[in-house]
Amino acid sequence: MRAAILAGQIDIYPEYTGNGALFFHLESDPAWKDWTRGYDLVATLCRAKNHLVWLTPAGEVMTDADWGASYAKSLAVFLNGDAIPAPNERGERVVDDSFLLCFNAHSKAVDFVAPDNSYAEEWTAALDTADPTGASELVMKAGEKLSLQARSLLVLRKTA
Repeated sequence: MRAAILAGQIDIYPEYTGNGALFFHLESDPAWKDWTRGYDLVATLCRAKNHLVWLTPAGEVMTDADWGASYAKSLAVFLNGDAIPAPNERGERVVDDSFLLCFNAHSKAVDFVAPDNSYAEEWTAALDTADPTGASELVMKAGEKLSLQARSLLVLRKTA
């Protein structure tokens, strides 16, 4: 299943934590006996292995239930420039900037929280569609809250 997801043969597969043991070949890890430890382990492994992580406005990894929640109109995605899986044309590892894209498709402003410092200690705005020029002077730390305007996108670059 994971191979099909990564190959693009399946658009989305809603199960997350339960199959993490299989995806990462860690079926015997005691973390699976406690759903919170299992969830945290899968989130950590996905962040390390994959180049993107879907987050709630609260800065937490999205669960199956989050995708169907009313706030799913507003979400963030972390693009990990340190975890790009494909090498360049010379076979060398590719490293790029990491970004946090905050999407608010709601008709009202929504509060977003920058994810914890395992993603970044500091974020600097690269683009804010709430401003007609796209400009923003915003700099925020991990765990800080911001209000994202209705129907807007904020692109943050990891700066520390």
